[in-house]
Amino acid sequence: MATLRALPAPDPRDEACMECFIHDLRARASDPKTIDAYASDVNIFREAVTKNLIDIEAEDIYRVIAQWQAQNVSVATVQRRAAALRQFYNLLYTVGLISIRPTALLRVPKPWKRIQAAPNEDLELVILSIGKESPFDLRDRAVLLLLRDTGIRANAIATSELANVDWKRGRIMLRDDKYGKDHWVPLSKRSLEALHQYVQTSRPHFLRGRNIPNLFASPKSLGPITRQRIWQIADKWSMKVLGRRQSPHDWRRAVLTEGAEKGMELFDLMQMAGHVDPTTTQRYLQHSTAKLREVFYRTHPRRKDTQ
Repeated sequence: MATLRALPAPDPRDEACMECFIHDLRARASDPKTIDAYASDVNIFREAVTKNLIDIEAEDIYRVIAQWQAQNVSVATVQRRAAALRQFYNLLYTVGLISIRPTALLRVPKPWKRIQAAPNEDLELVILSIGKESPFDLRDRAVLLLLRDTGIRANAIATSELANVDWKRGRIMLRDDKYGKDHWVPLSKRSLEALHQYVQTSRPHFLRGRNIPNLFASPKSLGPITRQRIWQIADKWSMKVLGRRQSPHDWRRAVLTEGAEKGMELFDLMQMAGHVDPTTTQRYLQHSTAKLREVFYRTHPRRKDTQ
């Protein structure tokens, strides 16, 4: 008879770590459904690993992920669980509960999807339609230009601080971007001008006399606007102008795809996107190559002979 592997006795430290993790997610203004999903993913891992969370090592995580893959758990689900574990152990490392992050080198293949980028002319039309008088219009224009010209993630925009903008060199430092990465992103001339106008004339309207370090302050809470608000801004203007939704990630994909199509080097594109894995960035280059092939076969004078 096969012996069952005994579960470890409940460790109060694990419960404290989970409470700390949930509190951090709430402090980041994460959606309640996102908080529940992340907590559930970490608990699923805890049940599978049969060790206390505070004692986990890198090989434990690789072992459990291999089990999930052997059980034919979808790539997207494994990727989501890995993302939850990265954020969980990044937090434990940041607060000093562990000295080594077991997820530091964790890489999980992403499900391949064809890049579908929004037409550049449509996004430009949205930008042109935003006024320059209302404080909300100035804020929305600055947000959408950051999405359009830099490809910054919605969460990074929401949490950016005013002190992170380098006005002289025309760039912004993204602190603790996805996977805990810090990196500089260059700002286009029009993005810099839109940010400057927003900061000078519109940001005080949202601060309302409060001392908030974030670039985009919430008018209601003592903190930044949420990632969900960024999505609402993108949805509002794209629906108003185009009659369809374009999510912040659609805007991000558009600028990265455009960069690839115009010959941006893989390393530069990777730095701009804030990717930690070059294979993620290469998807945009593959999209560029596929489009080039399509144009070649459509326009080549002897296309029938070359197919």
